[in-house]
Amino acid sequence: MNLGRVQGMAQSATITAAAIAPMIPAVSVALTGSHTAGLLALALIAVMASAVAWSLRDPTMVH
Repeated sequence: MNLGRVQGMAQSATITAAAIAPMIPAVSVALTGSHTAGLLALALIAVMASAVAWSLRDPTMVH
């Protein structure tokens, strides 16, 4: 893969996440009357994404 392709995929993921993320607290308010559950869900997603990123190997180390 070349750098342009990787950056394009990362940018697409960022734009998608930016469009979807505000809906999570909005649904939380609609269902529970509070932002708490939605914000906790976003925090959990961030922790899980960090764990996945941390577990990835450096591609230059793959033989």
